[in-house]
Amino acid sequence: MQKHIRLSRSKDFAAVRQNGSVWSEKNVVMLVSSRVDDSLHLPSRFGLVVSKRVGNAVVRNKCKRRMRECVRRLIVHHGHDVVFIAREGLPGE
Repeated sequence: MQKHIRLSRSKDFAAVRQNGSVWSEKNVVMLVSSRVDDSLHLPSRFGLVVSKRVGNAVVRNKCKRRMRECVRRLIVHHGHDVVFIAREGLPGE
């Protein structure tokens, strides 16, 4: 993922978690929040979370690579922050 579309600060992740809407599936949780700025048409940003419960480092990195590819193929309108949280059993193990 390109640097300008990544969520990297814990403050940003916390804001999405606090203000965002939640959708969940068997293996992935998605949190979406609007970016607030009236003057600019800000690009959407994405964050990925894969905990140690998913597996060892090799498995977690494989999950992140697959999730990054999914994000690359997504079409999302400008002005949103999106966080994907992998659950146990995500394909890639």
